[in-house]
Amino acid sequence: AKVALVSCGSEHTQVARCLVTAFYANAASLSPDGRCYKVESSSEEVFIHPTSSLFQRRARTVVFDQLMLTTKMYMRNCTVIDMAWLPELVPSVYSTVS
Repeated sequence: AKVALVSCGSEHTQVARCLVTAFYANAASLSPDGRCYKVESSSEEVFIHPTSSLFQRRARTVVFDQLMLTTKMYMRNCTVIDMAWLPELVPSVYSTVS
């Protein structure tokens, strides 16, 4: 059977919400001083990789798919998310918004 290929078009929020359900353990929030990000599940300090399009953006919350250690622990393949999506989409792990 042939499966139709359907795009999300300009509705990027759907894709980001889907990534949250897959990578919820890899959610990280910008620290109050803006120096680094803290992984929500471990409080580990991480940084957006310099090659990322988000490197200079200072997004409040992101999900990532891998960590890479060089001079610092860098997040790779980051997507900006809304922190409120975590308890909505993964209530068994995130019961309240941080």
